[in-house]
Amino acid sequence: MKILRVVPIVLLIVMIVAGVAAAILIPQLKPMLEKELSAALSSEVTVSAVRWLPMTGTRVDGFSARVPAAASAWLKVSSIEAQVALWSLLFRQGVVADVVVVQPEILVERLTSIDWNVPKFETLSGRPERKILPTRLVIRDGKAMYRDAFAQPPIGTWQLNDIQADVRLTSALAYRYTATASLQGPMDPAPGRVQVEGQTNLKEETEATVSISDLDVRQLNAYVKEAVGVDCSGGKLNTMVEVDGDPHLMTARV
Repeated sequence: MKILRVVPIVLLIVMIVAGVAAAILIPQLKPMLEKELSAALSSEVTVSAVRWLPMTGTRVDGFSARVPAAASAWLKVSSIEAQVALWSLLFRQGVVADVVVVQPEILVERLTSIDWNVPKFETLSGRPERKILPTRLVIRDGKAMYRDAFAQPPIGTWQLNDIQADVRLTSALAYRYTATASLQGPMDPAPGRVQVEGQTNLKEETEATVSISDLDVRQLNAYVKEAVGVDCSGGKLNTMVEVDGDPHLMTARV
């Protein structure tokens, strides 16, 4: 049974070697990540710190993305943890096992009549496909906010709070996902609930169900009345929408 005594020593050596490798690679990783992500997101991306975690892989703290025209970031993340080898990130190859995103905050806001605070993602279509694919993505305690001061009729602030999501890569190379959040408009004394379940493959073909419950419809009255001439100044909205197709030819059933 002498081999059992050797195992802890071997593990200790592996951890020491990995720690030394991380100390060498991590200083190179932070500027590389900022440069790569800035190009991929068409934004100014900054990262506070990149850390190597012996048991869970790599963690990025203080992630922020901002377009040059905006005063504040459109995306902020408290921390991102990924089970991935450092060499895999440096050479952009391999598979990321698990990614955990903690407290992401997304702000979508119209800056002028034609400009927004988010990047124009259609410009990304010509970029080469990345080889790093997460097998699982978990989002904890997320938040999304929408503001549009130029809309007519005016739109107040809409928020998705307490966003929880779990996305998994299946053996058929499709992502299955579930997500929940509370949806609150400018007049909501109590928020409604949103739930999403579905699947999207690598060709972006999607089958999903979106459920909305207990949403106060008073804040939607101006838009519904203008669009279809129906007054909905009271009550709550409960509905389910089924989405099917790819981004260029997608159908929705209510």
